Amino acid sequence: YQRRVHGKQWYQRRVHGKQWYQRRVHGKQWYQRRVHGKQWYQRRVHGGCIRFLYDEFSVALEEETKIKFKCEDKDRLFDLHNPADAQKWLDRCNKILKIRHCNGANFGEDGRTVFSNAANMFLLANNEWIAVGKGTLKLVVDTNKSGGVPDVAAVMTVPSDNGPTGGKSYEFITAPYIKPKGNKTWILPKAMDMHTEFNQQTLAFRFPSENDAQVFQNIFDNSFRAAETEVKHDADSRLQELEEENKKLKEEIAALTRKKERLKEKTDALNKLIERARKQGKLAVSGNDQNLLDDDDDNDEY
Repeated sequence: YQRRVHGKQWYQRRVHGKQWYQRRVHGKQWYQRRVHGKQWYQRRVHGGCIRFLYDEFSVALEEETKIKFKCEDKDRLFDLHNPADAQKWLDRCNKILKIRHCNGANFGEDGRTVFSNAANMFLLANNEWIAVGKGTLKLVVDTNKSGGVPDVAAVMTVPSDNGPTGGKSYEFITAPYIKPKGNKTWILPKAMDMHTEFNQQTLAFRFPSENDAQVFQNIFDNSFRAAETEVKHDADSRLQELEEENKKLKEEIAALTRKKERLKEKTDALNKLIERARKQGKLAVSGNDQNLLDDDDDNDEY
């Protein structure tokens, strides 16, 4: 009986051992799926996508409509079917590479400050907000050769207790998305730190008043539409120029048509006079003379 009991217990241990083994197997399989899923994600990121601020690559224009990316693993060719679109893509890619290689120095060269106000800055680390300090927040927009997409930098200067020369500056490239936290705070979920090789950070800026926070939101949102507005303005200006040129051409064509009709009327009248004189025997005009008369009429100005 005890053996049966022990046998049962041993059987149970085998069952439990089997279950434990299954848990190990399933745990391993889940881990493998997780690992393979992560590897697939990495392959997808590094193999199918290009991280412009991190991956090594170059870009070139081919056959007016094709963009070629030369990456470490292989080359990638995209046909945009439109020379204007291809040029915009080329300008945009080159602009991102420029920002990356100069660590955002372009904002000091080509950017313009569109917002400046006092604010408190916070950084999110390990799900906790860390106070950086109070200082001056500026939004700097660079639209120079950016392919119609503006680049917006948030520059935070926190003064030092030792004086104005000992302050610290924080510079970030921002993404076109912010969300509110209360009435006076805005969170920037995706900001790339230009001082640390574009590591992504989550920022928060608290303003002295609700009005300051509202102004910041309006200017921030409009900054990302600035280049689109400029491109649209250039396109509208060019369209207006073409319409004016077309109008002038139509006026010139109409003037030439009226001149041709007047010349035809005078030529017909002259031919009638010549024909009448010829019938009356008062004038004999040869074919060459007739052509000379026609040529003289054509050279007249009316």
